[in-house]
Amino acid sequence: MSPEEYVNSLQPSESPEPFHKVDDFSDEELFLLDFETRLGESLTEEQEAEVLARAKQDEEIFKKQVEGIRKEYKEREDYESQQKQLATEQEQEAQFNEFKDSILSAINGIDSIGGLIDLEDNDKDDLAQFILSTDETGSNYLTQALQDPETLAKAAWFILNGDEVFDNIKDYYTS
Repeated sequence: MSPEEYVNSLQPSESPEPFHKVDDFSDEELFLLDFETRLGESLTEEQEAEVLARAKQDEEIFKKQVEGIRKEYKEREDYESQQKQLATEQEQEAQFNEFKDSILSAINGIDSIGGLIDLEDNDKDDLAQFILSTDETGSNYLTQALQDPETLAKAAWFILNGDEVFDNIKDYYTS
């Protein structure tokens, strides 16, 4: 996972009202689908019509039965959705931990900047916090900083020229 992919995964996503596929079915379709599922085999059109006619002899009971079926299927869909969400969260957490480990390893591998500025443990901790932490809204601090065009331009300049400039300063200083 690249840093950009990780940062994008941290962005909060709006979750719309739960969508239930079961709502796409009419009462009759849902009743017959449930009936065939419980029966374990498909019915002919004539058999479906007969089963539906018997079930609808008392319209009030039919409506209650369909409400129960609809509720059961919605609960199943909600459960499956929660399981998918949990799996997604676990995957994101694993990706974050992998990303975090790689960032911490990289930070610990830096002892100085340009051979002139020694990084102490508290400097490394501050750097890690800035890269890995989020605010109360879930926005990553590094991502927020890079949204500012001036900060982004400075970071890009440093990435392109920083090592060379520090080397030149070090050479000048030592000579």
